[in-house]
Amino acid sequence: MTFEQANCTIDSISWFYGGESITKEDMIECREICHKALEKQIPKKLAWNDKVPHGRCPVCNSIVAAFADSPKPHYCYWCGQAFDRTNY
Repeated sequence: MTFEQANCTIDSISWFYGGESITKEDMIECREICHKALEKQIPKKLAWNDKVPHGRCPVCNSIVAAFADSPKPHYCYWCGQAFDRTNY
């Protein structure tokens, strides 16, 4: 199963804990947390700025690579977003 498929599957899960149903509000909050966590596991490309030589996280916009030829990180140090390393 891919992260994208898991992210979609979360919407259709019925939540039970200890034999008791979880409230609708708790289920919605839990689902949102799961979606955010899984979304960060889907690799995204670094945003490179042609005018200033650095890469930025596409989610939180933090600088994560100082120069185009510097070692490229696997994830954002600040928000945890995974990066697609295939094209850099």
